[in-house]
Amino acid sequence: MKGPHNWHFPRSTVLKLSSTDLVFLQWLMDLFTPYLEWNPIRNASLKGASSSLAAVSLDSFYLYILRMHWQHEGLHLLPIHFEEYFDWITLAFWAMRNGQWTNNYFVIGVSRLNASERQRLIDVLQSKLGLSSKLIMGGKKLAISDPQRVVDNISPHFHGSQLHRLSKISR
Repeated sequence: MKGPHNWHFPRSTVLKLSSTDLVFLQWLMDLFTPYLEWNPIRNASLKGASSSLAAVSLDSFYLYILRMHWQHEGLHLLPIHFEEYFDWITLAFWAMRNGQWTNNYFVIGVSRLNASERQRLIDVLQSKLGLSSKLIMGGKKLAISDPQRVVDNISPHFHGSQLHRLSKISR
């Protein structure tokens, strides 16, 4: 950490969005604007494959701080203090990256998280949203029970380009 408002996150704990569409990025920035002191002119730099976009909040203890990396793999984002602010929008944000509705569960990828972070996510899903979940596929995926309730609550927050993730698939 450098200074009170500059943060660095290890790559292993950063969520990755597969879309690098600028329209989608603008929509995502607009979605999180109420939680941030946001100056897109000062904070955004999209000059190539390795540029960064940093969102700065005056009070990191009460607001989201996001750090976004514009890289060839995609757009990486990490909401910190997620237990305090976790809600349906946060779950929708995560599900837009790699969520999918299956017959019995809504499944999201958690392979980038370590064991304690996976448990934190399981705990916060239960405490904040009342959702039971369990790890599957060797701990690489998190299966959330009551997929219809999940889809009903996250779909209003989904970008149109990601709505395919809310279509039920048979497994």
